[in-house]
Amino acid sequence: MSESLSILLHPLVVMNMSDHYTRAKYREKINPIRVVGVILGRQEARNLEIVNSIEVKFDMPNGTDITIDENFMRQRIEAYKKMYVDLDCIGWYSVTHGQGANGDKPFE
Repeated sequence: MSESLSILLHPLVVMNMSDHYTRAKYREKINPIRVVGVILGRQEARNLEIVNSIEVKFDMPNGTDITIDENFMRQRIEAYKKMYVDLDCIGWYSVTHGQGANGDKPFE
């Protein structure tokens, strides 16, 4: 029998994503607003703990494809890991308003 999956999501992650989007909404002059970041946490077997998130710089040169500033992202992760050595980059997030996964179709 397989072991069940356990996911623990700390509220700070959701608050960070919301704050990231809200700041971009009032700062950016483009529409739709999109923010991107990485998710930090730890995984042991089928136990996943999502602890924090880090904003990353990106560009959308053709309006749909996202190009991440990898050097900036790596520097931010390395700086964070100096304080929290047991956390790893376990995923990413992208938040936008009223747009589908490609950023060009409304939700139905």
